[in-house]
Amino acid sequence: MTPERFRTIEQKTLELLKNYDFFFEKGWVSAELILEDLGYVITPLPGIQQRTRNAGLDTDAVTLLELREVVVDESLNGNPRYNFTIAHELGHIILHPDEYASCTNLDDFVTAFEAFQTSRKENEANTFARLLLMPDRLIYPPISSFLDKLPDDAIQAMKQDIESAIEYTSTHFCRQFHVSASALKWRLKETNYPRVRELIQNLS
Repeated sequence: MTPERFRTIEQKTLELLKNYDFFFEKGWVSAELILEDLGYVITPLPGIQQRTRNAGLDTDAVTLLELREVVVDESLNGNPRYNFTIAHELGHIILHPDEYASCTNLDDFVTAFEAFQTSRKENEANTFARLLLMPDRLIYPPISSFLDKLPDDAIQAMKQDIESAIEYTSTHFCRQFHVSASALKWRLKETNYPRVRELIQNLS
């Protein structure tokens, strides 16, 4: 993904979040609330993962744009992946609406998905989800405060091994942001993680 496209996607998430300032007081972003506020219905159903995989796809959710409905595999209920999956689908709705325009059932979705599925669009939807659920303004203040209170030996170890520092931080904060540790790790490493490097290197 080019830096320009990344900035465009980031700008779209920031524009969307302008309407939801209370998320920053709450400490985490609910993709479900945003999607429903935009007029979409989220329907949990069993077996979505299996049905889509039987069709040669790999997805936990189905977007039926014409019906303004997102059908999500009910096995994700209570799983940190749920919030990310909903945000990912929201990313497709905002970034790639034409591909879903005529979907009214699972078969329509499978046909549309097969036609437009590319690693580029999947990467864009994942990037959208990470930027929406973990904007800088939300994640860096508590992370910075936490790291700054660590003992000197831990701080020095982090400065020597940024990768381990990210792993540790992601595991510590993922539940607070209602995402998986792997999603937070990807977010902290986004665009070569200069923000994280600067943050850790400036710890006293």
